[in-house]
Parts: sequence; C-alpha cells; structure tokens
Amino acid sequence: MCCYQPVHSREKPSQGLRCLLVNSTQVHQSQHGGERPSPRREGHQALSDLHSGQTLGLGLGCEECCPQEGGTETLKSSHGRERPCSGLESGKCFPTRAQLTRQHTVRTGATPFKCPECNRCFYLRGRLQVSLHMHSRERPCCRKCGKDFSRWCQLTEHVRVHSSEKPFWCATCGRDFRQRGQLLRHQRLHSDEKPFQCPECGLSFRLQSMLRAHRLRHGGQRPFSCSECGRGFTHPCKLREHLRVHSGERPFQCPECDKRFRLKGVLKAHQRTHSTERPFSCRECGKGFTRQSKLTEHFRLHSGERPFQCAECDRSFRLRGQLLSHQRLHTGERPFQCPECDKSYRVKADMKAHLLQHRGEMPFSCECGKGFAKQSKLTEHIRTHTGEKPFQCPQCDKSFRLKAQLLSHQGLHTGERPFHCPECNKSFRERGHVLRHQRIHRPERPFSCGDCGKGFIYKSKLAEHVRVHTKARRAPEEPDMKKRLSQLIAMIEADWS
Repeated sequence: MCCYQPVHSREKPSQGLRCLLVNSTQVHQSQHGGERPSPRREGHQALSDLHSGQTLGLGLGCEECCPQEGGTETLKSSHGRERPCSGLESGKCFPTRAQLTRQHTVRTGATPFKCPECNRCFYLRGRLQVSLHMHSRERPCCRKCGKDFSRWCQLTEHVRVHSSEKPFWCATCGRDFRQRGQLLRHQRLHSDEKPFQCPECGLSFRLQSMLRAHRLRHGGQRPFSCSECGRGFTHPCKLREHLRVHSGERPFQCPECDKRFRLKGVLKAHQRTHSTERPFSCRECGKGFTRQSKLTEHFRLHSGERPFQCAECDRSFRLRGQLLSHQRLHTGERPFQCPECDKSYRVKADMKAHLLQHRGEMPFSCECGKGFAKQSKLTEHIRTHTGEKPFQCPQCDKSFRLKAQLLSHQGLHTGERPFHCPECNKSFRERGHVLRHQRIHRPERPFSCGDCGKGFIYKSKLAEHVRVHTKARRAPEEPDMKKRLSQLIAMIEADWS
C-alpha cells in the first residue's frame, strides 16, 4: 500500500506529494525509464496501481505518471475548492472519486459490503470494518457508566457527556456542541443546505435520518410502534416523543416560569412569550407569532381554508383540535373531568374555566358587574347590552347573538338532527336538547321542591310546581278572580266558535 507523508504530518505539500516507498522523486521517475530497484518492486507496484485509476482526484509530483490533465493541476484544484469529479444525477462535484462513489451509494441506497459474522450490509467499507472489529476485539468501555463502544473515538465523544465538554462552537449563533458532526448538521440550519434528496418525490432534507424516515412514508412503513397504543412512527425520536404522552414526562422546563413541556420546540416557542420576539408574521395583517404552525393556522382565517372535515355531518374546521372537539359531540365523550365536583367537559378550556368558578375567580368582568371565567363568554355577554347579532342565516336573513344559535336554527332549513340519544335513538338539533332528554332515562331528579321535596327532571317543571305552593299560601284577590273568569269565558267562546 502506498502512503503519503502529508497524511501523517498534516503539512501541506509545496510542490506535490512524495511517495514514502521511494527515496526521491528522481528514483520514482526512473521507474518510467525502465530502472526497477528490486527491493522496492512490490511497493512501486502498489503505487502504479494507485496511478492507474483506482484513486482519482489526487495529483502527484511526478509529471510522467500524472500528466497535465490529471497531475499537479488536480491536486491544486482540490486545494482551490474545485471539484473535478461530478455526480451525474445531482450535478454536485467532489474532489475525489471516493467521495463521489460514497455520495452515489447514499443516493441509491446500495449496501455492497456484507459482514460475514452477522450478515449485516453496509454502504461504506469503513462501516464493515467497524462491524468486524466489534466481532473480533474487545470493545472500549466507559469507566463512568459502563457503556461500551465499537471505536475509541466514539468513547471519546461519549466521555464529554459526563464532563459536559462542548469543544465545537458555531460562529454564527454561538451555540456549543459536543460532537463535530452535531456542529456540521447545525450549520445547515444557517446555510439552509439540504443535501439529502428523495429520489421518489424530489424533496430535500437537512439530515440523512430525516430522508430515511421520509422514504418509509412512500412505502407505508412505520417500523417504530408504541407498546401502549400501537401507533406507528417512521423515526425512533418521534416514538420517544410520543411515549411521553403516556408517561406524562415533561423534561423541558422554562427557566422563567418553571412551566414544563413535552417537546423542546414547544419550550422554545413558549420562551418567546416572555419576550417580544415574534419571528413569524402574517403577510396579510402583520400579526406576529412565536411558531410557524401558529402562523399557518392563523392564515386560514384570511384564506378561508378548512382542511379538517367531520365524517359524520360534513362540517369542516380550520384547526385539527376543533375537529376533535366537534367529534366528541357525536360520540358523547367528555374526557376532561373537574377534580372538585366530578363534572366532565368536552373541551379542556371549558374545564379550566369551570375550575375558576370553584375558586371564586372571575378574571373577565363586565361593566354591569357580572363576571366570567372566559374571555369568549364575556364577549357573548356584552352583545346582550349592545344588541349585536353578528351571525346571520344565509337562508332567511335572521340574525343571532351566538354561533351555536345560528347552527341550531340552520337545522330548521336542512332538517338535520345530528345529535342522537344513545338510549332510544331519538334525534335532536342541539346537543343541549339531548342532555335534557337523557334525564328521562335516568332515575335522578336533580331539581327538587323546597316545600314538599318532590323532584323534577327539568328546572322549568320545578318553577311551575312552585307556583302551586305560592297560590295555596295566599287567598285569591278579587282582580285575580276577574282575570281568571275572563280567561275562562274566552276559552269557552273559542271552543264554540
């Protein structure tokens, strides 16, 4: 095998690379003149193989074996950031054929190197050598935690986990990293470089792991599945994030308010709420947001897009959370339960607002003195003072104060009754009507009379019953008798007519 001095000394050659197996350039040139020193024959044969085309892109100091087309000019072009070897598929150039071959192998997904011990396949020869090393030799081990590695360099990087050493520094944003590869991947965020391209749809990615996960979607594969609910994922990090839903783990804590989060990205977006930073702004109205996803959701207000459609009633929604909340109307699910009174709610925000009532907190108050736990309820209440009815029916031009009132009214035109009683399958236009109807099937009578203890299903029925006691306690006055007599006469006349 032929070695070159600069590889070991890290010095840049001034006139070209000198072969260590031959004493000088003159001796090396004598090989082309027919002189063959016998002690060096095997070494020079390896050098001849190198020049014959096995490794292109590195020029040597010899002008006979490296002519002008690929001699010292090729070496100079490598130092001058030129790339003599180009990929036919992507057009990207590389300084050596080895790098070109490696890039081609990554793009095609070929794994030509097979380990004879474990039958695993690799796309790089170096990875195969690491696998063979793992089978044949003792693995380096960490003294702190006992974890073993296939390479000493991996152990060196791992030790920095315990020492918290981060020697690699980003010159753009000042972030520190434990590994050089982490720094290189991070720098692609600043340069917006996405070198890994999907051959099926052309999408490009910053990380190779992201490309692998993306390609699994084309094949419908989700190899990483949750042991709790069976949900599948294309990337192991996504599975780790999902498992925190079941475990309740929130490892990312805000240093300002001690609030904890399941995802690091959500923590970063939350930290912007403590500052005035709003990096994502709407081009229509200029409103700023802490996250790109929030801007995307907001922009649907301007575009009118409603991509989430209910399969039961064909209603569509701007947000996925709105669809999930709406679907609970059809299923009757109320997963958010109040810890104080066991009352359950369909929406988590409603449950939080209900908790404020137990604590006596009403942060949103009207000028008339009435307080509310939610801003939206205060807005609805203010319309009772202003008389505003912003929700208009497109069929009959009738207006309503609440959106729920409009939706209920529209059922009169369409005949739609989307809310069904699970006991008798009776249908209703409004969810509140279903809840009141379901009391018929239960033995409870939540509204009881304070005088006689009689129970009623509906509050209106209790109010009618209370009038019986109030009329019995007082003698009928003469004006009341005249009024009742006139009503009786009117009823008789109506019957005869």
